[in-house]
Amino acid sequence: MGSAAYPAFPVGYLGFRATSEQKDNAKCAKKAVWGYINRLRIDEGYECREQHDTSFLATAENVINAFAGYGDDDSSFGFGNAQKLINMTAKYIALGIYMDDCREDFQYCHCPMDGIMVDKVTKLAGRLVDEGEEGLRASLENFAYKRPRAHDWAAKDEVRWSKLTLENRKPCEGFQEVVRALAEREGLSPLEFDFCVWGSDGDER
Repeated sequence: MGSAAYPAFPVGYLGFRATSEQKDNAKCAKKAVWGYINRLRIDEGYECREQHDTSFLATAENVINAFAGYGDDDSSFGFGNAQKLINMTAKYIALGIYMDDCREDFQYCHCPMDGIMVDKVTKLAGRLVDEGEEGLRASLENFAYKRPRAHDWAAKDEVRWSKLTLENRKPCEGFQEVVRALAEREGLSPLEFDFCVWGSDGDER
């Protein structure tokens, strides 16, 4: 895989008037994400989820640092944005080369967390919890709650995926735990689960 396969939208995030320093830092973000992808597909890969997640967090931190100081507090590029950038890249690379012998390479990748997936995962997992799957409850309650009047589950108002930080990533961790559990029930990886579920009601990303 060459770098041409990877979109250059980190630079686009900065706008057309980005300084040369900002563009250089955006290239650092691209390099970090591409290094993560190369390890998945070309290099040694990951022996376990813990090893993958350590690398993922390091990649996210590098991406966040590359964009540090650009924009105000309301538009800063934090962990929520970084996880989606990394995970969406992994998703499209996986789809582009998908074949049975590479499923293992992407098995530990995370499901991209965004508003639509949070809503879908909340509803799917909430129904299972209501049917007695108590093992999902603790992770689900990191980002969702049971609405007493509506008798269903909904994402917590304060959990906004794009505003998550490295220090406050527990909602994302709970989301990923629930996704893994739901995906395993179907014999899927989290990325495959995202692909199957995200547009299941005709949504468009």
